[in-house]
Amino acid sequence: MSKTHTPLTANQRQNFLNERKEIEGCNIVVDIDGVMETLKVEEHIRGSQYRCFSEKLGQIYLSHNKAKDKNFKTAPNPAAWTVWK
Repeated sequence: MSKTHTPLTANQRQNFLNERKEIEGCNIVVDIDGVMETLKVEEHIRGSQYRCFSEKLGQIYLSHNKAKDKNFKTAPNPAAWTVWK
């Protein structure tokens, strides 16, 4: 383990999980191949991975890179979402 690594507490883990679950059912705007697409977050899979849906693209899996000091709902960032390959 790195000397600079600080493990998450149980409370922090629960808070992060709650934040991720909160966006289920929300619409997000994502830049996919240079085109802004609106998708509905259907399910939090694990960690930063989600199953989403759009009428145009169908089912698609995305991952999110959340800034540590930001909340998904209060600071959405289309560039933070990437197609999960």
